[in-house]
Amino acid sequence: MSKNRQPDLMFLDSTDSVGFTAAGISSFRDTSASAIVRELIQNSLDAAQDVQVFKAVVQFSTTQVATEDIPGIESYRTAFKKAVKRRTTETGLGDQEMMVVETICEALNRDRQDVLVVTDNGVGLDKKRMDALMSDGASDKAKHATGAFGVGHMSVFPLSDLRYILYGGICDKRWIGSGHAILASHDKDRKNATRRSANGFYLAENKGRIRIYPDKDELPPLIRKTLSDIKRRHGCGTAVIVPAFNQFKENKISLKDAVSEAAACSFFPAVDKGRPEVIVDDSNTLWTLNRGSLNEELSCYKERKQGRGYLSGQKAYFSYNALVRGARHDVNVLDGVVKIVIHHPAQSGTTRINLFRNGMWITNSISRLSSAFSDHEAFEALILITAQLAPEFHDLIRKSEGPSHNRLDLKLLTPEDRKKLDKAFDVVIEFLRNEIPKFSDEPYNPSDFLAFADDAENSSGRDYGWNYRGIVTPIHQRISMQRLVGANPSDGRSGGNGGGSGESKENSQHGQSARRPALSSNFTAVVTPAGQDRKRIKIRCIETCDNLELRLVVDDRTDVTTDRIWPDRLASIKSAKIDGTPVAPEAVLTAPYPAIRLGRLYRGTTEIEVEYALDGDTVPVSPDASLRVEIGVLRVDTTGGEQSE
Repeated sequence: MSKNRQPDLMFLDSTDSVGFTAAGISSFRDTSASAIVRELIQNSLDAAQDVQVFKAVVQFSTTQVATEDIPGIESYRTAFKKAVKRRTTETGLGDQEMMVVETICEALNRDRQDVLVVTDNGVGLDKKRMDALMSDGASDKAKHATGAFGVGHMSVFPLSDLRYILYGGICDKRWIGSGHAILASHDKDRKNATRRSANGFYLAENKGRIRIYPDKDELPPLIRKTLSDIKRRHGCGTAVIVPAFNQFKENKISLKDAVSEAAACSFFPAVDKGRPEVIVDDSNTLWTLNRGSLNEELSCYKERKQGRGYLSGQKAYFSYNALVRGARHDVNVLDGVVKIVIHHPAQSGTTRINLFRNGMWITNSISRLSSAFSDHEAFEALILITAQLAPEFHDLIRKSEGPSHNRLDLKLLTPEDRKKLDKAFDVVIEFLRNEIPKFSDEPYNPSDFLAFADDAENSSGRDYGWNYRGIVTPIHQRISMQRLVGANPSDGRSGGNGGGSGESKENSQHGQSARRPALSSNFTAVVTPAGQDRKRIKIRCIETCDNLELRLVVDDRTDVTTDRIWPDRLASIKSAKIDGTPVAPEAVLTAPYPAIRLGRLYRGTTEIEVEYALDGDTVPVSPDASLRVEIGVLRVDTTGGEQSE
C-alpha cells in the first residue's frame, strides 16, 4: 500500500531466490504470436460459454499512454532497481538475464508506451476468478473449458517489455481490477530482512494471504476506462491490458495479421457456427472476422505451408473446405456424441484428420489414427468434440494436452484413462474405415494408352538401361491402382546386389546382356497425388530386392508407333521420403539422370513420397502429359562406376 492509501503494485515477502529468468515465465519466452492469440480467444470463448452467451465478441485494440500513467509504475521502478542490484551482487547477471534487464530499461526510459487491450463479453471477473488468475498454476476453469487460468495467462507476458499485465472485469455489476508484474527477488529496505518476491500484484490491500483488489472507485484510469467501454457495449466481460506492448517482439508482424491468421486457422469451425466474432481496432485497421468473412480470410493464407506447431494456412484452407463441403455424421463415442465431417476425395490428395475441441484446433497428428488408413483412398476429416455432447471424451482430450493445446501427450493420463481414450479412437477409426473406400485391387489401364515393355530400349530409341517399366500415371489425376512390372528379387548369390549382380565379369567384358528376369508382379503399388507436384507411392514387395532406384518419366500419351521428335524427359526430383523419413541428399540423384536411390526394399509395404518438378524450358511439356513410374536395379560396375540395369 502506498503512503496515501491508494492501490499500488506490491511485492510481498518471500523466502525464494528467483532471477529474471524464472521458469514460470521462461517457458513462454519463445511463445509464438499464434499461441498467445489462441489462448486469449479461447479464454474469451470459455467465458462467454460460462454466462451462456452464444456469440463471443473478442476485441484486440491498441492505444498509447504516458509511462507515468501505468498503474504502480513508481513501485515497479523501485523493485526493479533492487532486483538488479541483488542479482548483480549475488550471482552476477547471465546473458539471458542481461537481455531481460536491458529490455526493461529501454521500456522505462520511454515517455509513452504502446498498450494492447483485449476485451470480451464473457462472464467477467470476480474475487474468486481473480485469485485463480493471480495464482501461479491455479485454475478456476470448469472441465468444459479449453484453456487454464494460471498457466494460460502466463503466455501473455512475452508481449510486454515490462513483463507487466493488468486485468479488469465486470461481473454481476461489480467492477474489479488488478495486475501482475514479474521481475526478480529483491531486498527490503532494512538489512537482514526477508526478501521480496519476484512477483508483484496491483492490490488495494494485502492482509496475509487475503488479497483485496481495487473496486470501481479505486481503479486507475487505464483499467477504469476499459471497463467503462465493456459496460457500455456488453454489460459484463473481461479485459487483459498489456503495457509496453512489443508487437510480438522479433516477429514484427502487425496486430491484424497475428490475430487474423490465428483466429481464422485455429477457430474456423466455431467461427462458421457464428460463435466468436473477432475484431481488431488499432490506429491503422478496423477488421472483423465472422462467418461472412471467414472464407475470404482463409483464402489469404492458403499458400502458407508453415504453421510453427499449429495448423498452417494451407492446411486450414483445405480443412475448412472439407467442413463446408463434407458429409456430417453423429458418432456415438463413450458417453456422448462426436460430430465427424468427411470430405472424400481429399482436395489436397492427402489424408488428413484434424481434431477440434470446443471449436479450437488441437492436433492432426494422432499416432493411433495416422496408420489406420494406408489401404484407403485419401480423405479429409474433422473430429469435432464438445463438452456438451461428449463430456467424457472431451475431458480425456483436455487432460492429455500440454499448455499450448497443440498435441496429445498420453503420458499425462492415468493407465485407465489411456485405455478409455484408445477405446474412443477405436470407435472413430472403425467408423471412418467403413465410410471411406479402399483402394481397388484391379490394375489401372487407361483405354487410350498402349503401354509397351520393349526390352532395353524405349519408344525414343534411347537406351537408359532400365529393365522394369511401370504403366502411366496421369499428372494431377487420382489413380486407384498401378502395377509396376517385376524386378529380379534378391536371390542370395555372391555379391548381394540382386538383379544383375550375378552377371559374370566375363560376360560383361564381351558386352553380353545380363539375364533379364521375367516381367513378374514382384511389385504392386498404389500411386496417389500428395499435393501440388507430389506423388505418394505405396510399393508392396513380394520378395526383398536390393540396389533399387526409382524415377519419374514424362510421357505425352504416345507409344512406339508414334514418330517422336524428342526423347523421354525425366521429372526432376526435388526431395523424397521413404516411410516418412527424408531421403539423404546424396540419395536424390541428378546425374546421369534424376532418380531416387531406394537401396533395399524388403518384403512388405514401403511408402515413398516424391516432390518433383517438370522442366518445360527446352522442350514444352504437353498439358495432358503423364508420369510413368520406373524402377531399376542399380549394378555396381567393376570399373568403379555405377550402372542402372
